[in-house]
Amino acid sequence: MSKFQTFYPGIYTDREKAGMEVFLAEAKALQERGPIDVKALISGTLPEGTPGVSNKLEVKEDMMLYNAYKYDPENPLYTDDEYAKKMGYEGKIAMPAFGAHDDSILTAFPREARDMMCVCSLNHWVKQLAPIYAGDTLYIVKDSINFTDITPEEGGEYRNMVIQCFGSVYNQNGVKVTEVMFGATENLKSWKEGEMDPSVPAWLSPDWWKRPEYVYTDADWETIKELWKNEKRQGAEPLYWQDVKVGDKPTWTCEGPIESTANPTPPYGMGVGGSRTMKKEMLDPANPAKMVKDEKTGVYFPEDPKVLTPEPPEFDDPRRNMAPPPMPEGEGGEPAPMPAPPKQTKRGIFINFAGRDFAIRHINNWMGDHGWLKEIQWGIMTDLSDFGFDFPMNPDAPNFVGMAPSMAGRRIEGHGLQHDVMIIKSEVVGKTVKNGEHLVDLIFWMETIDGCIYEHGKATVKLPSK
Repeated sequence: MSKFQTFYPGIYTDREKAGMEVFLAEAKALQERGPIDVKALISGTLPEGTPGVSNKLEVKEDMMLYNAYKYDPENPLYTDDEYAKKMGYEGKIAMPAFGAHDDSILTAFPREARDMMCVCSLNHWVKQLAPIYAGDTLYIVKDSINFTDITPEEGGEYRNMVIQCFGSVYNQNGVKVTEVMFGATENLKSWKEGEMDPSVPAWLSPDWWKRPEYVYTDADWETIKELWKNEKRQGAEPLYWQDVKVGDKPTWTCEGPIESTANPTPPYGMGVGGSRTMKKEMLDPANPAKMVKDEKTGVYFPEDPKVLTPEPPEFDDPRRNMAPPPMPEGEGGEPAPMPAPPKQTKRGIFINFAGRDFAIRHINNWMGDHGWLKEIQWGIMTDLSDFGFDFPMNPDAPNFVGMAPSMAGRRIEGHGLQHDVMIIKSEVVGKTVKNGEHLVDLIFWMETIDGCIYEHGKATVKLPSK
């Protein structure tokens, strides 16, 4: 007999009802607030306790450049004021998703209403409405929350809840520069009374690590170098909408092997930390003198770690001011020393937006500097059936990779892990003209060197017209 409660759609335990009340209260407050008073938001005169008012971010040039040189170092739109002005901007612009901070928008179901959680079907989008410049002040606002109970009619040990949170980002002039949606399926599980086992973790994760770590051979490095050599930046030469055909496959890009990815850091939508790609160094004919090969993995590292993982500029992180967690009581009522954290023996996983940010370079290479990325959608962990979790599918989390005709039947097969490469591929799947804008839809996905797909998405790009 199962030690876990059985859940049915729309039928909630008293514990769940208490959590649902908190969750629904926030959703109702946002609905009753309606559109935010942007003028009052910027002037600081909103009534105290106005729901949805989240973080404020000063856009600093050094943080813009830090991201640009990490993810798209050859793009002068992000690094060169004069070049950006020639392309019609006021100066260099921030990369897409700068300031679109997920945890400032996403509301999780209250942890008091469950014992365990397994998250899947992360599905997010960011719409770029206007450029972001150094010196701007960004105001992040939560607009609404939707949730859908997709627990099967026959019931199960998990409450399956799709959560979608929507928000907006405004600049100091009251211009909405970004719209966002961050969503996920939370699969919630609870013990029956008297059955709790404290050794079972509250966070349930698939065994992403059953995929063996890949060992890069000299032949693999020749493949990676060939991908880098074949990359093409459209750059200042316009790519016209009329010259794009459905079925076109932009030139692949390659990132990595990735040593580490950014950490979610409020309120920076691109996080802080993470390594960059050693493309320039590895294509240098003198690289044996500058790089060190790890014989266990076949991965090359620079002698100076800061070359691989750049030091971020000074930044404000609200978590720095948080009190340390309470410690258990020791002898004599004094706080007992905290136990040492367990030694990390597994490869680190790639945060969802790290793949997105490297994909932006791929998209930029193809569309050129006259193009504009209007919207980027992305997702990971769409289907966990290969990992022993039989969760219902989130109807709002598309199988993007399967939407590319050449990839019919394919889907995400794992999770990005430390030392994987990101071979980023894409296919044009649609062309439209809407409100006078010439738009192209592009499906993209990431593969390891041995073909495991672990992230995918869709980009909508505005191109110039002849």
